[in-house]
Amino acid sequence: MENWSSDRILAGSNGDWAKRLTDALLPLSGWSNSIQDIVQRLMDGVHLGLEDGVRLFEHPDLHEVGRLAHHVRTSRFGNHAYFNSNVHINQTNVCVLACRFCAFRRGPKADDAYSMGIQEYIADLERYAPHVDEVHSVGGLHPDWDVPHYEALFKQVRQQFPHVSIKALTAVEIKHLGQLSSIPTKEVLRRLHDAGLTSLPGGGAEILDDEVRAIICNG
Repeated sequence: MENWSSDRILAGSNGDWAKRLTDALLPLSGWSNSIQDIVQRLMDGVHLGLEDGVRLFEHPDLHEVGRLAHHVRTSRFGNHAYFNSNVHINQTNVCVLACRFCAFRRGPKADDAYSMGIQEYIADLERYAPHVDEVHSVGGLHPDWDVPHYEALFKQVRQQFPHVSIKALTAVEIKHLGQLSSIPTKEVLRRLHDAGLTSLPGGGAEILDDEVRAIICNG
């Protein structure tokens, strides 16, 4: 496992964060037995792995996980907050769905429907690229734009603006792309990540009651 050596301390961290964290987490007996080994690794300055993340995700005491995360954050950064600078470019308002609550969606024949081609998107981003470090893009479920379309878009963005992180496509867009391209969701995510997609925004999956979804956004 890789240790938190001093040369890996992030800019803005408290210089004595490791001691602060150890002091905050002791005594070890104050934590549930099932996560004491994770707490110990944090005190030892060891990176947590995927299995640790799964265990914390499945831990039944959400408040304890939150308390642990709070101690890690405040030990490293105090009460400082950090922000990125981004621009929102919504690539299309054309959508195959017609959710009742959506004022953004348009049918393909609507007078104000639009679909930005890749070069049009790039030209729009070019105006902001010198001033931002992230582009945030969500849109309608376009009937013709499949996984190869977004692979081409993200590759172009990454090639021309390598410093810009790509945060794009909500969960419902990812599902739509998989259905359109007839490939599993995991493969959609892998291919888009390889093309340059950095992260997914929230949205598109907030309504978890199936009966309510059937009323306002059937399909």
